[in-house]
Amino acid sequence: MHSAALELAARDAGVLLTTRLAVDEAGLTWEIMLRNDGMASVEVGDLYLPMPMNTEFPAGQPVSMAVLKHSFVSGHGSHILWIRGNSTGPFLMLLPEADTSLEYWDVHKDSAEASGTWCAYILGGAAAGEAVAGGTRWRQPTHSLSLSPAEQRRYRLRFQWVADYEAARRAIADAGLVDVEVMPGMTVPNDLHVDIALASSIPVERIEAEFTGDTVVQRLPDRAGRRLWRVRFSRLGENRLTLHQPGARQTFLEFFATEPVETMMKKRATFIVKRQHRDPSKWYDGLFGEWNMETQVLLGPDNYDRIKGWRIYEVTCDDPGLSKPAYLATKNAEHPDVAEVAALDRYIDTFVWGGLQRTTQEAYAYGLYGIPDWKQNRESSDPGPKGRLHIWRPYDYPHIFAMYLAMHRIARDHPAIPTRQSARDYLVRAYGTALAMFTVPMRVVMWSAYRTGICNECVIPELVSALTTAGLTREAATLEAHWARKVRAFVDPKADLFKSEYPFDSTASNQLRHWRARPLTTLSPWGFRRRQRVPSRSVRSLQICSAVAGWNLLITTWAAIIAALRVTPIR
Repeated sequence: MHSAALELAARDAGVLLTTRLAVDEAGLTWEIMLRNDGMASVEVGDLYLPMPMNTEFPAGQPVSMAVLKHSFVSGHGSHILWIRGNSTGPFLMLLPEADTSLEYWDVHKDSAEASGTWCAYILGGAAAGEAVAGGTRWRQPTHSLSLSPAEQRRYRLRFQWVADYEAARRAIADAGLVDVEVMPGMTVPNDLHVDIALASSIPVERIEAEFTGDTVVQRLPDRAGRRLWRVRFSRLGENRLTLHQPGARQTFLEFFATEPVETMMKKRATFIVKRQHRDPSKWYDGLFGEWNMETQVLLGPDNYDRIKGWRIYEVTCDDPGLSKPAYLATKNAEHPDVAEVAALDRYIDTFVWGGLQRTTQEAYAYGLYGIPDWKQNRESSDPGPKGRLHIWRPYDYPHIFAMYLAMHRIARDHPAIPTRQSARDYLVRAYGTALAMFTVPMRVVMWSAYRTGICNECVIPELVSALTTAGLTREAATLEAHWARKVRAFVDPKADLFKSEYPFDSTASNQLRHWRARPLTTLSPWGFRRRQRVPSRSVRSLQICSAVAGWNLLITTWAAIIAALRVTPIR
């Protein structure tokens, strides 16, 4: 058994802070002791732990050179996990031990421009109080600590390596913390219940609701070593559940209850349509605008309100501008509304076709203009990729072909709803736009869409199926071949599964989750056996260096930044 230890001490306002780092082959124990060495009582308002991990991902740097932090700051159930940007194991975990808990977090910056250091608070009474006074809605209880002369308090946490997510879950439960699984999620419609499965070596004895009169908590029979509960919220908005374990241990789960999904979908659609620009004299006629609730301003190219500089693109294009019609059309494919479909057709005819999107009468047909807006790009004096050929961002394309596919479904499945185009015409445009995503950016700037996960592209298999059903088999085969190439690129063991526009981007991880959930059922051109699922590659095999050598490096790194506190004498 190899072991090593380092002890540091500092004194502030009569309080002696001693930190001891002890390493063995299983991990690194971090012990913090506060002792009042003065003659008067003092109050420790804050005790926080700076976590100066390398979380910067500059361009060109290998993704394994920095880490992503996943944190759950919630009393005795708190835990922190650091992983590489590509999710390759092992992961580094920090777990509180014994009666130690975390209750608050913030980011400390040396300057306004600095990215700052993430800090977890063992005691956060002073910092959280200031934040709440400034308008923050921190909802968990926080504390300060009063120390009489010669009184002391000890806290313990532990760093350890885990191989993957499943090992992390086991480590959480084995340490007496609570491994929580929730279905369907922590944002839940109030007409649905929530099922909660809890695992811990210190079992949860009861669940306490924040609003007891508006919450039903039901204990279910245990299953597979987990304690099960069913909860239903009737009060809209924030709802906290407190998990109680023996020894006054508490973990907090923050839920948010909404109206039923159907109600929210319809309200959102109505809201979007009411904010459509309808002025034939404007080049942006038909645009679904942004609405500033605070200033009560409908944003548009003639009034960007508080949006300044290059971010004006958010009003007309890119994800903020293009996702709204994609949503609106998809909603209407299931729940059609005559006025909403008419608004979509206006958007397509007056803003998209021949404006945002190049027509079949133009070179680079179906190409989509990017930032700052299509008018500035079409009228640019630059004939190249920074001007009249600014049609090379693959991120823009899926929103539009998802919209066209949904319009096809509306015309096909709801013949009583008037549309300006036929179901086949919408389908052809959906195909042309999807094909352009793979071809136009490559032709213009050599940007490949095959290795980038993109929002809304998951509708491509549905689009292939619709093309086949409509008799457009050549088009279906062409698009399917492009899609198969992309799937193979992500199954490649060398692929960075989580990189999209940013080193770690939810668009990529969400797309991967979609691929894993859907079996690949076609023999050709996918290149997989029938019904073979895309393999899970969230963890790769790595040889882990010796524990003591690795932890010695950690000790050196943390020696100067062990903990910080704020002390106030008690008068």
